[in-house]
Amino acid sequence: MSEARSGTAVRVALRRVTEVGPSEWAEIRDFGSRYFEGEFIASMQAKRDLVELRGADGPLLGIGAVDLFDVTHEGRTVTVIHGSSTAFLDETRGMGYVQRIAFRYFLRAKWSHPLRPVYAAFNTYSWRSYLSQTRTFRLCWPHRSFPPSAWEAGLYERVGKRLNGDRFDPRTGLAHNRDRRLRPDIAGVPAHLAGDPDVRYFVEHNPGYPHGDLLVCLVPLNLANWIAAASRIAGRLRRRRRRAA
Repeated sequence: MSEARSGTAVRVALRRVTEVGPSEWAEIRDFGSRYFEGEFIASMQAKRDLVELRGADGPLLGIGAVDLFDVTHEGRTVTVIHGSSTAFLDETRGMGYVQRIAFRYFLRAKWSHPLRPVYAAFNTYSWRSYLSQTRTFRLCWPHRSFPPSAWEAGLYERVGKRLNGDRFDPRTGLAHNRDRRLRPDIAGVPAHLAGDPDVRYFVEHNPGYPHGDLLVCLVPLNLANWIAAASRIAGRLRRRRRRAA
């Protein structure tokens, strides 16, 4: 996958974590340290796949890690795409890379089990990650306006426990995490977004986010959500092109 923007091609590579060598992990650590404090490399190395965004001449523009697993709740099995440790340069934000990568994993999951529902899940201490969820998909949890059904509330709890074990509190959707966090200059909410209802919901729902407390997020990857995502991403790209013209 590649895309030209302002004359710069962006390449997206998906690789098994076991294929990444020491020198590349050092590069990833250097890049991620612009965003994270603490031990984030160990979390990435525990996942199945590494995601890299690179410019045409090779420098890293973004990183992330992905796992896939199945969860059975009340007799129904779903596939979960778990993304973590994502960090992207500002020039790549709003371009839909995360959603397009998720769609590739969605297609792989559907190829293996066409009738099995697929969900995306992630832990976050970032209002940016939370906002990308609410700004892209029609339905996602937790959400200030759309509570999950009873069945999906139960699935949310199972996924939260799968991702965080005993640290997960199903009453709040939070997991305490002290081994890594965002850098203070990245974690802070800019003044122009302080009144945004989604940002305010995230900050109020997860007041310990600057210290690394994690909010579990769950997104059903169904047709309605993919249509909403495609429409919203296309709209953002059109607005960017108009501003650049």
